[in-house]
Amino acid sequence: RKLIDKRAYAIVKVQKTMKQEHAAGPHLYISAVAVDPSVQGTKLGSKLMAAVAAMADADGLPCYTEVSGSTRDVYAHLGYEEQAVYTVSIAGDEAEHAPFGELYAMVRPPKGAK
Repeated sequence: RKLIDKRAYAIVKVQKTMKQEHAAGPHLYISAVAVDPSVQGTKLGSKLMAAVAAMADADGLPCYTEVSGSTRDVYAHLGYEEQAVYTVSIAGDEAEHAPFGELYAMVRPPKGAK
């Protein structure tokens, strides 16, 4: 449990730095998006993200999120651009137990932005 808490604190600390560096101004923050496995592949997640993008575009705001693994490709497909990659590690970490070894800062500029 102590190692889990330590890792969670390290992730939050890196996320705070990421947000300060890549989303300091007004933006919509995408905290977490998930679709029940029984409806995956039905484009429900894409529809949800399109609605979020439409709200951001209407207000002229970028969308910002932090993702890991292949989720980066999903967000890139939705128009998000990778800004930077951050490594999250803690003392005593073993590679096979570090689920957030890399976090990607992703930003989707508002449509019509110059």
